[in-house]
Amino acid sequence: MAGCIALAFLEISNSSIFSLSEKEYAFIGLEDTLKAFKVTNCVYASNWEWTHLENLNKLQVLEISSSNILEIEDDFLKISKCPLENINFRDNDIENIVYKAFSTFKDLTRLNLDKNSLKSVVRSMLPIPAKKLYSLGLSNNKIRELPHNMFSEMPSLRYLYLEGNELLLLEAQTFTPIWKKLKIAFFTGCPIRCDCSISWIATMKQKVRLVHGTCSTPAKLKDRKITELTTDDFVC
Repeated sequence: MAGCIALAFLEISNSSIFSLSEKEYAFIGLEDTLKAFKVTNCVYASNWEWTHLENLNKLQVLEISSSNILEIEDDFLKISKCPLENINFRDNDIENIVYKAFSTFKDLTRLNLDKNSLKSVVRSMLPIPAKKLYSLGLSNNKIRELPHNMFSEMPSLRYLYLEGNELLLLEAQTFTPIWKKLKIAFFTGCPIRCDCSISWIATMKQKVRLVHGTCSTPAKLKDRKITELTTDDFVC
């Protein structure tokens, strides 16, 4: 449209904007040009309506960090038609995420949910299959366990960040679908219980290139790197 600025990137930071728009949609005129929207340290972001972004037909990158969004609720599904590839909701103190929050984003390659307050996650919150997802950040949350199907149908996943959680078990059923393909897997700071449930790692012929994580219990294995465990360490 003549006279319009064709912005591809828009950033809002250190702001007290209460709403993105007084109209039905925000950023009118940028529907077919805006590809990245980044928000940092915006104190009222939790009051914003996701529907304001619904008409951004080219939006590939959505980053909202350090903005105290406590929940990703049902209205987030209203932007399901946006062609998002990179979602970053880092450091927001998020406690709850709606059941199928990111499931419609078939082109999703990166999801960063680091530094929140999540106690659980479910497979259904991501695309099934998640053909293009290669980086998943869940570090520094409060996750105690993962569903057995958490990493099913993720053929491209290469980078997995789970450090700083409360994970006790690294079960074969959960991790073997992706283990041989991973380049990086971080479990640093997780109170990992190195019993028979983790013995599968010692038997894997193909090793992940970079794995960080140590045993918390039992006492005889405390502080041992999980990649240095052998079958002799277990009586199963």
